[in-house]
Amino acid sequence: MDSLSVRAEISASFVDKDYSKLRDIIEEEFIWFIAEDRYDKLWLYEGKTATILQVIPELCRLNEYYLISKKLHWLLCEDHHDMLHLSGQPIIDRWMRYESSNP
Repeated sequence: MDSLSVRAEISASFVDKDYSKLRDIIEEEFIWFIAEDRYDKLWLYEGKTATILQVIPELCRLNEYYLISKKLHWLLCEDHHDMLHLSGQPIIDRWMRYESSNP
């Protein structure tokens, strides 16, 4: 694979807000979770991926959030426009596989 075929970052969005889909692309059991509240405060948590993905839809007035590999191999962000931003080849590769098998 040449360096031109490697993607550093992609953006995407869900047709629906089904966070369980993220379980299909996040393989790590434990990750970091950074939440930005409506007052622009950032909150950092470490936890199980499944638990974090259950909590996200319950959070009121969440401005943005970040899911981060504990080894810093990838980062996923959902911004205040409901856009997903994925950075790091491992998460991009898993997103592309997921997207191709779930049109």
